[in-house]
Amino acid sequence: MKRSVLVLLAIVALTAVPMAFAQVGGVAVAEPFKLGTFDIDGEQHVGIVLGDSVVVELVAANRELESSPAVVEIPMVDDMRDLIGRWEYGAARRTREIVNAVIGENQLQNRPGHIHDLADVRTLAPILHPGKMLNAASNYYGHVDEGVSAEQQAATEAARRANRGLPYMFTKPTVGAIIGNGDDIILESGRINPFFSNRSFIQTQISLYRDWYRTRTKPCSKTIK
Repeated sequence: MKRSVLVLLAIVALTAVPMAFAQVGGVAVAEPFKLGTFDIDGEQHVGIVLGDSVVVELVAANRELESSPAVVEIPMVDDMRDLIGRWEYGAARRTREIVNAVIGENQLQNRPGHIHDLADVRTLAPILHPGKMLNAASNYYGHVDEGVSAEQQAATEAARRANRGLPYMFTKPTVGAIIGNGDDIILESGRINPFFSNRSFIQTQISLYRDWYRTRTKPCSKTIK
């Protein structure tokens, strides 16, 4: 279980902890890596990130690796959700084999067309279209009694913390609610809180990706909303 958690932390986001040197399924990985979703020349691809500076297109690199008669063909997907689902069924081993081939064959210096500088591609959200987005309300006290004095807000916040109860859950649509790294957050006119002179607020939140086909919840990434 511990090993699986470490693996999946690295899968889902560029902000996740890089893969350590390890041996899983009989394959030792030559270099730590991360996985992310990218827009490359207008097309969406899952990519392996090496050294926080280079992106290797996963499907194209797998196709090149399988051009050798000695390599067994394994279906490789260009969607992060599908990749997570296949991770323990061959995708983990193959991803490590690709990393080893890139490093062992010096492809970072003599680059094929499917290896790019990270600065030349657009980083998207790791999982673009999760099936559900479940949110917890009444668990953040910074905006309690907005518009009152600082003393009143502090008193209300203290009372809420002392008797917080249980936060209630609500859903949000996933289409249009998730953006990529550096994308603009569009705030509609009239939707800004008037108590704060048209200022908006950023909250750091933790996202969880739930694999309903298994029994564990997988830490996914930290997102800014």
